Amino acid sequence: MRNKSILIYSFLTILLVVLSFSCQKFEKQQDSTIDQEIALKDANFSPEFDWETSRNITLTISSTNSQIVTITSADKSIRFHKGMFSNEKENYVVKINVPTHIDKLNINNQEFDLSSENIFINL
Repeated sequence: MRNKSILIYSFLTILLVVLSFSCQKFEKQQDSTIDQEIALKDANFSPEFDWETSRNITLTISSTNSQIVTITSADKSIRFHKGMFSNEKENYVVKINVPTHIDKLNINNQEFDLSSENIFINL
């Protein structure tokens, strides 16, 4: 019985030591490069800085055939439009909003540059 109580006492002592070291708080280190916060109203931005994150594009599509028109990003990860072009006598006009970082579109597996806000395409 005495060996059992010594074993339990030793186990509890070791457990107490382990728990006491595991509960130490670490002091948060201060970042020495940040001296003060700058309010947004105090920040200086270039007058040429473009705050827009997206832009509107108008696509005027003409074709001699009726077809489904699929407009995606160049890597085909984002679909902007999918529709049926069925009237060969009138142009198919699509207005889409794309992020400003996208400079090419994939239209029916053909790649087109976004050189302006109005683009004319013959499929």
